[in-house]
Amino acid sequence: MLPVEDIKIIITGTDFEGEQVSRYKAAGFLLLTIVPGSKALKIVGNAADALTVVVKLGSNNLVVDTVKTGLKIVTDNNIVKFLSNTGDEVARIVDGIMTFKYTGFGGNIVTNPNKTTTLLGRYADNTGNGTKAVLDSKLFKFGENKGGFNLLDESTWSNLNQNQRDLLNHNWLEQAFQRGDDIRLVSDQTNKFSNGILTQYGKELNWIETFINTYNYSYNSTTKTFIKN
Repeated sequence: MLPVEDIKIIITGTDFEGEQVSRYKAAGFLLLTIVPGSKALKIVGNAADALTVVVKLGSNNLVVDTVKTGLKIVTDNNIVKFLSNTGDEVARIVDGIMTFKYTGFGGNIVTNPNKTTTLLGRYADNTGNGTKAVLDSKLFKFGENKGGFNLLDESTWSNLNQNQRDLLNHNWLEQAFQRGDDIRLVSDQTNKFSNGILTQYGKELNWIETFINTYNYSYNSTTKTFIKN
């Protein structure tokens, strides 16, 4: 059993018993629930009984609390699917790679198991899509997230003025380029303005014009991704 507060520790032989580690390595995921009357977690075999799932994502582990995210977990052999409360598939993980179901610009969003995938776009663009879809799923982190998504969660700047927000946004994006992240756009580049005013996404696109030269990036128009050369 693993204490709840230790769940984010990378799973090794010291975290679980040998049989449990073997199961994790073979399947790529563990289904966990709370031990009654304690703060420890135990493995369950049925996805419907799981409150938490730990899934291999690249070289890291994605820990999903189904109560906090509102997601349902379904497993099919070594495929882990995340479903909305209406039963629609939100994302799936196969062999450590997540495919996020997305109908907006560029279609489905696929993680790079060896890099952080940083997502940029309007919160809600003119097609009704945008970063809101991933933000709502909570299947992301703020900052470096090798094998997973990096997204700027605007709740981190709710108390900042516009200049402070721009500085935070600029530094966050430049750090992504410095790491060599894949930079995936989820909104069309023409979505820079709203009612004639440059949006935060528009500012990011302007900054990128400098970053791609400074950090030696090129744009893949098929995947809608800026990739380090």
